[in-house]
Amino acid sequence: MDVRRYTPADADAVVALLEAAVGAGFAGSTAADPRLSWVALDDGLCGVALAVVDDAPRLRRTYAEGPAFAAFERLPARGRIVRIRQLAVRADRRGRGVASDLVARVEAAATGLAFLHGRDTIHVLANAWLPSDPALPTSAGLFRRAGYDDLGEIADFFGEFSRAAGATCPACGRPPCRCSVRVMLKCLRPA
Repeated sequence: MDVRRYTPADADAVVALLEAAVGAGFAGSTAADPRLSWVALDDGLCGVALAVVDDAPRLRRTYAEGPAFAAFERLPARGRIVRIRQLAVRADRRGRGVASDLVARVEAAATGLAFLHGRDTIHVLANAWLPSDPALPTSAGLFRRAGYDDLGEIADFFGEFSRAAGATCPACGRPPCRCSVRVMLKCLRPA
């Protein structure tokens, strides 16, 4: 398996992988910081981790204005947060460490970014999908094993979006989606 940085040329393959993993219409934007984002290739694209740098106060406002999330105050109040926007692995490659490798690369790249140096802590945030069908995979356990703190669950996280976008969820079918997310946060020390 080959792992390399994500480029905009990967966008179509990433959208196809995300839609296969989380349903039609849920892929959203493939905008990502190429310094923080990675793709895994093995007989085509088999995994992706798209990450961005967010302004902490803006991100806190987004969580505060969205669905109920009791632990949003545990998010950093200042500075920047690296947010893993999308993480997916093709079904036939799951359970082989692909997602763990991609997350580790995002974290390593985050600690190496010059604009984050000088801070005592670098925060990496991820929303782990909790499908309404418990038979479907979730990344919550992967993030826990990687040392992420569980900040809590946001119920029906995708409901409004799924209605507006007409997105079809593999767990819920037609809108509205009743899946939730588990907000995960890890604090890293700069390199």
